[in-house]
Amino acid sequence: MDPAYVLNSDAGGIGLADDFSPLAQQVQMAEKIYVTFDLTATNQGGHSSRPRSDNAIYDLAAALLKVADYRFPVRDTQLTRTYLGALGQSMPGELGDALKRFAADPSDASAIEIIRADPSLVGTLGTTCVATMLKGGHAQNALPQSASAAINCRVFPGDGVDNVKAQLAAAIGNPEIAIVQRAEATESGVSEFPGEVRDALSKALVARFGKPIPMLPHMSSGGTDGMHYRTLGYDTVAIGAGASRPQDIYAHGLNERMRVDAFYAGLDHWTIILKELAGS
Repeated sequence: MDPAYVLNSDAGGIGLADDFSPLAQQVQMAEKIYVTFDLTATNQGGHSSRPRSDNAIYDLAAALLKVADYRFPVRDTQLTRTYLGALGQSMPGELGDALKRFAADPSDASAIEIIRADPSLVGTLGTTCVATMLKGGHAQNALPQSASAAINCRVFPGDGVDNVKAQLAAAIGNPEIAIVQRAEATESGVSEFPGEVRDALSKALVARFGKPIPMLPHMSSGGTDGMHYRTLGYDTVAIGAGASRPQDIYAHGLNERMRVDAFYAGLDHWTIILKELAGS
């Protein structure tokens, strides 16, 4: 197959205000690079009744605290500045003001701190790495011979996976902690937003909400299969039908769920879009 473009249902989506009124449809045009590193501390171990001055779990814990405190440099592109500026126009209060100020001046330190404090937006400002899984020790009466943690990173385009690994190593400052990349990372570019897709999406949104709502192209902090199609050279546009408030997003959690009305409205969303694009 050689498609004109690819539609991705696994990203994008509709942001809702606290009263469930629609704010904007996010349209994913690019995404960050997904990569996981395993941090591992090793030790000769021994019996727990004879504690050593060094301990694999303590060494790993110290390294994780360094990762928690580290902040990667702020990055921006035309796509991210435009997105944050447009989002700020529809968002009241201190956060909305910070978004507009960052879009005008990406070096605005106070705006950066306000945006970084918001989990839904911090990933737009640059590379992020966070601990997601732990494993250590083998018995409660033995000193640990190894302890490891998974560090999941979302790398800002242009930062480079090897460069991020080097920054983690420098931040940890302990050459005895092994940092191993789990799998090869896929880096993809920025897609175009085809006019016919824009028109079909607009029609679906009007049918859903009774009025037009803004469509905001953006770079996703999460990873999707869209990266593989972009790497093959296809414009890939994510126009997911999910609609939720920031406080109601449970993606990948053990409590993952969505509102029933958002599910059924999402079926209509895609039915309208696909019929529009398929024609008669």
